[in-house]
Parts: sequence; structure tokens; C-alpha cells
Amino acid sequence: MKLKSVIPWIWTGLVAVACLVGFVFGVTGSESAFDRATGTIWTLLVVLITALGALIATRQPGNRISWLFFTVALGLLVTGAFSPLTQAEPASPTFWNWLAVVNETVLAVATIFYPLFLLLYVFPTGHFLTRRWTWAGWFGAIMVPTLLLVAVFSEELANIDDGVKVWSITNPIGFIPPGVLDVMGFIWNAGLVVVAIGGVISVIVRYRRSSQLVRTQIKWLLYPGLIFVGSYILIVNGVGDNSEFLSTLLIVGPIALIPTSMTVAIIRYRLFEIDRIISRTLAYLLVVGLLAAIYFGTVTFITTRLPAPNGVAVAGSTLLVAALFNPLRKRVQTAVDRRFNRSRFQAEQVAERFGAQLQESLTIEEITNAWIETVDQVVEPAVVAVWLQTEDPPGAGS
Repeated sequence: MKLKSVIPWIWTGLVAVACLVGFVFGVTGSESAFDRATGTIWTLLVVLITALGALIATRQPGNRISWLFFTVALGLLVTGAFSPLTQAEPASPTFWNWLAVVNETVLAVATIFYPLFLLLYVFPTGHFLTRRWTWAGWFGAIMVPTLLLVAVFSEELANIDDGVKVWSITNPIGFIPPGVLDVMGFIWNAGLVVVAIGGVISVIVRYRRSSQLVRTQIKWLLYPGLIFVGSYILIVNGVGDNSEFLSTLLIVGPIALIPTSMTVAIIRYRLFEIDRIISRTLAYLLVVGLLAAIYFGTVTFITTRLPAPNGVAVAGSTLLVAALFNPLRKRVQTAVDRRFNRSRFQAEQVAERFGAQLQESLTIEEITNAWIETVDQVVEPAVVAVWLQTEDPPGAGS
């Protein structure tokens, strides 16, 4: 086995050991059930992303996506380790408190969010679409060292939560006024927005210019991306306000799904089932939404318009939803397949037409012609040949 294929898995093992140590001494020792739950999810996420990066590195050594995965996982690991040092203002700040604030101010964004944005530019090949798109990489290569240098020598480092300075640390080696770091931070954040928008445009351009294989790979990226957006919308609208664990799960779950889907697309495992997955997801979401509307509408109508108790309204609405589920699912699935899973929809139509022709055709010649016509319409081959055995082979039937 080559050393290059072993090194990524050695790194994965080291990260797993570090996560295990942090889990034992940090997560299990916490008195809060929420901290233990989120710490467990955070630990599993770090190990998952690192392992996916190792898998890509061994399957496609030249693909830069593996290194972006390693960077994101390392950023999550370091940020999780420093998180307890930034939650409360220290009575006497130490070097580790100072380093934790530097990480939260610069490194966390540079190692987690920025690589995620770069994934949009290099997925699925590991390379930028053209040299014109490399500006996104050069932006980070210039801004991150500059911002880090300014932060290290800034007179004051502030711990900021939701845009508000919670507490600050005086830097003993600082000589740069704090306002310089604020200006640099504004430029960095504005640049990240531009990088994110450019990444979306890069995905669209790559999709339009690429082959069917690359387009299918991009669908594997868009699918979890849409799930992430949907989860974020749910959180913004108050879902999970009563449960911090649910709120964390709604964000971390889709984040874990994004690198997983990318890895599936890159190694091309069961790649072309993405259309089926998308159509099934959309169909069941639509069915659940329609049935929920029917259920609550029926309950409201019965309780307000008819002299019936609430128990009767709930029972009647439940029976109505149960009766409508299968017919509604079939109709919605057909409509969704017609738009998002054309291959399955067209295959079913071809099978139905060929079955109808078989019921009308009685001779071998007619069946053969119908089969050749069907194959020609679906596959469009250069040559079609059908071999028929019209006589029993020698020795058969005796």
C-alpha cells in the first residue's frame, strides 16, 4: 500500500483520538444534558468530515476537496476545544484565553465557513472552472494572513456575540489600534458574502457547461444544500425555540449531509439515484403538507360548523387523511416524476405502450417489430438486431 493512501487515514485516526479525549474529559464531564448532546453531535461531525476527506484522498488523490474537508474538520475541532474559554470573561486572562479569542475572531471563520464556500467553486472535480474563478482562492490567501497578523498585534481583542462586545482582553504585545481590526473584519465579512454569491454562480455556470455526469454530481450537492436552507428557514421561523437540541440538530444534520453527498457524488457510488431521491423527497413533502392542511381544515370545519365534539372531529379527520394518503401519494408522485425524474416517468410510459402493443399483436413478426420500435425510441442505437429461435434445438423434446 502506498504511503500517500495511508497518510489520510493516519490523520483521521489522530483526529478521532483527539475527539475521543475531548469527549471523555469535556463532554461527559458537563453537568448540562444539552451540552453533552451537542458535544456528542459536534464530535461525530468532526470525525465524519475527516473520514470523508480521507476517502476522497485515497480514491482521487489530486482532488482538493479532501483538503477542504480536512480544514473544515480541523476548524470544528479547534473551535469546539476553545469554546469553554470564550463563554465567560476570565478573571485573569491567560495565553489560552487570548488564543481562544484569536481563533473565534479570525481562524474559526477562515477554517470553517470559507472552505465551505470554496467547495462551491471546485466541486466535483477539485479544480476551479477556469482561471477567472481563482480570485476566490486568492482572496482568502491574502486576507486570512493579513487579518491574523492584525489580530495578533491588536491592542485589544474583543469577544463578540451577535454583534455585541461581551468582554475584551488587553493584548500585552499589541500596538495596532482596535479600530484597524474592526475595519479589516468588515472587509473580510463583506468579501465572504461576495465569495458565497460567486460560488453559487460558479455552480450554475458549471452545471450549464458540463456533461450529464457532472450535472448529476452537482445535483448531489444541491439536494443537501436545499435541505440546509429549509432547516435554516424553520429555525428563523421559531421551530426549535423550545428545544436547543432540536435547533442544533436542524443545523448540524444538513451540514453533515453536505459532505456526505459530495463524497457519494465524487466516488460515483449509486450516483444516478439522485433524481429518484429528489422526486421522493418532494413528493412526500407535498403529500404531508396537503394532508396536514386537509386534517386541520377538516377539524376546524367540523368543530366550528357542525355540532360535534372534538373527539369526533379528530377521529373523522384522521380517517379521511388515512383514506386519501395512497391515492394522493400516487398522483403527486406522478406529477413530481414528470418534472424531476423524467427517466423513470418515460420508462413507465414506454412500458405501458409496449404492454398495450403486446395485447394487440399476436404474431411473432408483430411482436418483434413492436420491440424494435420501442428500443429505437428509448435507446436510439445505430443498429438493432433480434435473434429468434423458431425451431427446437437438436435433441430437444426427445
